[in-house]
Amino acid sequence: MPSISVIIPTYNRPRQLAMCLGALEGLDFPRAQFEVIVVDDGGSVPVRLVIDELSLSLEVTLIRQDNAGPGAARNTGAQRARGPCLVFLDDDCLPEPGWLGALAARLEKGWPEAVAGKTVNGCSDNLYDCVSHLLSYHQYDRYKNEPAAVEFLATNNLAMQTDLFRAAGGFRTDLTLAYEDREFCDRWLRLGYRLTYVPEAVVRHCRSMTLRSFCRQHWTYGRMASHYYSLARNRVHRRLPQMYLDVARRALHEHKGWNQPQILALLAASQVMAASGFVLERLRELRAGRTEQGRLQSNTPGRLDDH
Repeated sequence: MPSISVIIPTYNRPRQLAMCLGALEGLDFPRAQFEVIVVDDGGSVPVRLVIDELSLSLEVTLIRQDNAGPGAARNTGAQRARGPCLVFLDDDCLPEPGWLGALAARLEKGWPEAVAGKTVNGCSDNLYDCVSHLLSYHQYDRYKNEPAAVEFLATNNLAMQTDLFRAAGGFRTDLTLAYEDREFCDRWLRLGYRLTYVPEAVVRHCRSMTLRSFCRQHWTYGRMASHYYSLARNRVHRRLPQMYLDVARRALHEHKGWNQPQILALLAASQVMAASGFVLERLRELRAGRTEQGRLQSNTPGRLDDH
């Protein structure tokens, strides 16, 4: 039996998946101690052909489901996992050789915690990737000096004990496109478990974004944020102005060359797109709520007079 189950959700990204599986081949970790579960989230690309063409020495299980989003795909993989520990990895991430060993060393302590490694930008010459990375991982450096402050860990490099994940209820499947990881972390902390940052477990995140995919991503983040904040209204208190200031400071510190104005402009554009997605999704929800309320009222029988 494997001690670790590595779960990779994928959707129509055969090149990225092939590179991810190739990187797993290079891990400094005994093959017999981990399995790989790839969950095809209803894509049109035949994933089986991608896996067979690689001639892998890894133990890879392929599961296909109807398109339901990455959170549902991770839940599907976790249901089939045989290992007592789960590790979630995205198909566009390339783990370093010591990645799984670093996570395993922490999991072996048996503490009730979820642990995440360090994610570095694998496309540093792509300005869109640089901005998305800043927004996604700006708080991780703070975690090294303030371990008690960890409140969010991304699911592209996350591990925990299988029984704790199942007891927590897995990921919400109604957050189909984003924010399922933030909601999970909120719930995880409320259950009394810990979140721990393990910077020795490194993966390279290679999105290779374009302007179109960059705008679509942050529009989607805004839409899903509308659902997330409805769920977490009484539980989270995000310091958004401070967060944006921190991101801008880090951008100025890390990007001091010719591309600094472009980086700052893209940061602003990302927030415009996210805000637009948030507002329009909230308006759509309000309209849908009024329509449903009107339907219920029209179906409610009137009261008869008593005389």
